Amino acid sequence: MLGVVRHQQGRFADAVELIERALAAKPDFVEAMNNLGATYRQLGRTSDAIASYRKAIAARPDYAEAHFNLANTLQGEGELAAAIAGFRRAIEINPAYADAHNNLGNLLVEMRHLAEAEAAYTDAIRRDRGSAEAHTNLGLLQLLQGKLADGWAS
Repeated sequence: MLGVVRHQQGRFADAVELIERALAAKPDFVEAMNNLGATYRQLGRTSDAIASYRKAIAARPDYAEAHFNLANTLQGEGELAAAIAGFRRAIEINPAYADAHNNLGNLLVEMRHLAEAEAAYTDAIRRDRGSAEAHTNLGLLQLLQGKLADGWAS
């Protein structure tokens, strides 16, 4: 879809226009709703992003990526409990969603739930052994907890 290309090019205003046109032609296009949310977020239109993600979720409750994107946006807005629920829902839908496990871990660290964060990072790595971000996050957390040998090994 051309709207996604414009988004990737950083042409967010153009992307909004194109995605909105796609939705006008096909109102149940949940991927476009999700993409519109991501584009709104880039433009700083957070409430519009949240509304777009929620519309995608209402249309397809099992759409893990929309739950993930909503959770990231809610975390940025300080709505931490709702963000945790969103990450957990994305993981429930798609247990292999390594980025959701990793971002849940980041949020749990922010909330000082370190044991749960360590488990989330471990789950992310188990799902995607090549996830450098999850390895780094786990290692830093372990170092923070004084688990020096484990932290340096991660």
